[in-house]
Amino acid sequence: MDSKVQLLADYLTGKGCNNPNEQTLKQWLAFLLICHFKFGWPSYTSIFNTLIQHKQAVASSKKPFPFAIIMKYPTAPYQLPEAQFKYLYPDEEPDKTQTPSLARIANHHIPLRKNSKLLLDEAKQANCSPMSSGAAASGSIRPHWVDELVSCFQGAQQPAL
Repeated sequence: MDSKVQLLADYLTGKGCNNPNEQTLKQWLAFLLICHFKFGWPSYTSIFNTLIQHKQAVASSKKPFPFAIIMKYPTAPYQLPEAQFKYLYPDEEPDKTQTPSLARIANHHIPLRKNSKLLLDEAKQANCSPMSSGAAASGSIRPHWVDELVSCFQGAQQPAL
């Protein structure tokens, strides 16, 4: 997982996103988790620790970008100025796959702060549950929404990270 975190940070900072906001980091992390976890799903504590690791990887991967900072990206890459589009996609076409479930995962299953309700509820459940050191803590339980997302990806080519 460490190498995937670094690879994603290198790729995205190379595309000019050197100072992503929390919402952008959340989307990137959701994508990374979907690509990495085919079976099982990590605990929210593990997800939060991966977010911290991802922030550090982005901070250490910053690269100079030959264009002005893009404060708000357009909805489609083809709407970028031509020179930037050719720089960002010299040998490849942008992927046109849409993943509505990605936003659902990012918005409801990625804790951004250590006082997140997701983390607090997980800690309460771990303290009250007879399985506190078992499956939920190790991340071996696969939530139903992961199955829904996997079904959305069936037939779509997953990127190799």
